Amino acid sequence: MYTWKTAFFTCLVLMMGSTLYLGFALIDAGISYTYQQESLKTAIKSNEVLSRVVLASSKAYTQEDLLHLLREIDPNAFIVQEKDQLIIGDITFKFENNVLVEVVQYGI
Repeated sequence: MYTWKTAFFTCLVLMMGSTLYLGFALIDAGISYTYQQESLKTAIKSNEVLSRVVLASSKAYTQEDLLHLLREIDPNAFIVQEKDQLIIGDITFKFENNVLVEVVQYGI
C-alpha cells in the first residue's frame, strides 16, 4: 500500500542528489576553466618576455651559431633549417642578414 510513496520519495531524493552533484560539477568545471585561462595567459606573457630576452642577448649569434647551440642542447631534436629560419618544434627563429630578429612560438 505504501510502495508508491516509498518509490516517490526514493526518486525525489535521487533527483535532488543528482541535481546537486551536477551543480557542483558545473561550478567546478567553470572554476577550473578560469584557472586554465589565467595560466595560459601567464605562459604566453612569460614566453614573450623570454623571447625578448633571447632576442636581445643573442644579437651576436649567426644562424649557424644558433643551429650549433640548439644541436648541443638537444641532439635528438628535429630542427628544420631554411634560408632565413630555424624551426625546432613550435619555435621559429627568424633571421635577416644572418642576424636573429625574431623568435616566434606557435601552438599557444
